[in-house]
Amino acid sequence: MNVRRKYFSHVGTAPTTQLGSCCECIDNYKELKEVKDTVEKEEILKKIEKHKAIIRNEKPIYFQTISTAKMQRKFLSIIIDGMTKLQLPKFAQKPKSMQSSKSLDISVVGLIDHTFDYFELNLMPSKSFSNGPNGPTTLLFLYLCKRLKECKEFDETFPRELRIQLDNCFRENKNVTMLAFLSTLIHYNLFDKIVLSFLPQGHTHEDIDQKFSTLSRAVATTNVIGDLVDLQNVLKSSFLVSPTINIISKQFFFSTLFENYLIGKIQTHSTSCF
Repeated sequence: MNVRRKYFSHVGTAPTTQLGSCCECIDNYKELKEVKDTVEKEEILKKIEKHKAIIRNEKPIYFQTISTAKMQRKFLSIIIDGMTKLQLPKFAQKPKSMQSSKSLDISVVGLIDHTFDYFELNLMPSKSFSNGPNGPTTLLFLYLCKRLKECKEFDETFPRELRIQLDNCFRENKNVTMLAFLSTLIHYNLFDKIVLSFLPQGHTHEDIDQKFSTLSRAVATTNVIGDLVDLQNVLKSSFLVSPTINIISKQFFFSTLFENYLIGKIQTHSTSCF
C-alpha cells in the first residue's frame, strides 16, 4: 500500500471489484459492523478467522496440484471457468442509429490444461446454450477427445487420473449431471480416478481469472468489435502466446442422456458443504 501511495498516487482504483464476493464474508462483516456488544463481536471475529483459515488451507492444494501436474505429468489437471458475457457488436460509443438494435450475447469460457501447458477460449452464443450442466460437460468432452487424439498421434502418455477445478455453482457444475458424466469416463476406462474440486464460493478467483482480466482490458480498450472474427483477433492479440479459440455452436444434452439412469438426488449442494 505504501509503494502505491509513493509511486502510483496518480493511479485511481475501482471502488468495488468486478469479481464475485463471498456471501459468508459479506454477512460476517455486516454483522460485525452492526453489533455493539464486545462478547458478540469476539464471537463474530472468531467466525471470520475460522472462515479465513478454511480458505488459506484450500488454495495451496490447488497451486500444489498445478505445480505437480507441470513437473511430473502423472495426472491431467484442468480448470474450466467463464468470464462476464460480451455483447456484439461492441462500440466505445454506440452510434445513435444503432441504439435500438439488438446485441448478440457471447459467453466466453476458458479452459487451462496445466499438464500439457494449454489454454483455450470457447466462444458460445448465449442463445444456443441454456444455463445448466450441458455447456461445461460439452466443453470437457470435446477437450478430452482432442487431448486423447493428440496423445495417440504424438505417442504421448495420456494420464489415467483427472483433477478438475470448476466454479462453485450448483446450476452448472455441482450437480448430478456433472457427476454422472465423470462417472461415465471411469466406467468406459478413460480414467482410473477423477478428483472434482470446488473452492469456497466467492474465493474461486485463480489463474484463469487473471487471463480473463487481461481479456477484459483488451476488449474495453478496443473501440469497435463488429463480429466474431473481430473478437477472435482481439482475444488472440491479448497474449504473447495466442490461445486456441473455438466457436461452439452446439452442445450435447448430457442431462437428457443420464436422466433415466440417475437414482435419488444430492442435497445441500448449493451451500459450501463441498
